[in-house]
Amino acid sequence: MTPVELSTLHHKCFSRPRPWSPNEFKHLLESCFLVERSNAFLLGRFTFDDAEILTLAVSPSERRKGVASLLVKDFLLRATKQGVNRVTLEVAEDNLPALALYDSFSFISIGRREGYYKSTNKQNNVAALVLSCDLSLTKQ
Repeated sequence: MTPVELSTLHHKCFSRPRPWSPNEFKHLLESCFLVERSNAFLLGRFTFDDAEILTLAVSPSERRKGVASLLVKDFLLRATKQGVNRVTLEVAEDNLPALALYDSFSFISIGRREGYYKSTNKQNNVAALVLSCDLSLTKQ
């Protein structure tokens, strides 16, 4: 996917804090790892023995078909092959489908960032949960 395609899909999936621009994706792709499926992607990065999922976007028409699970599974397998011990991410605490997805991969909450996802009126800001998955436990 091109930066424009990534941004277009991101705009379909997210409204807060704000969707990412093609230019932001262009720069992220220089240092990040992209896992793609038709109408879906996961963008993450590896740093030594840690990894971070930056964003996961699945077109509304492709949701509830297991696509997000395939993306996460692929990313975790690649992370394990890279020697990664821990994967972290942030997710809006009100994003119940995403929380269920990450729970199915044994991610646990390790922190909370109050008001992380900003709304336009500032009264509906949503906290981010910081989740972590310990891949070293699956390597034994």
